[in-house]
Amino acid sequence: MFVHFTTSNGPQPWVAAVTERYKDQGLQTLVVFAATERADFDKWVAANPTRNFTVVWDPSGKAWGEGIANTHFGVGMFPASL
Repeated sequence: MFVHFTTSNGPQPWVAAVTERYKDQGLQTLVVFAATERADFDKWVAANPTRNFTVVWDPSGKAWGEGIANTHFGVGMFPASL
């Protein structure tokens, strides 16, 4: 399983390529929209109806302004992949 955290910008462009490359080996990909408002998530989903990975919205991670702490440490600035 591949888990990729992102913001309202959507997943990194390489996520779809990795998912496609390893699909025959059974790779399952989950993209979690964290620090994203629900309206932004819905907009991204509507604009990207065809994809080879699953997307979910994290309701506990509402978007917030990029203050100084968030600029250096926030998920909004540094999406992570596990």
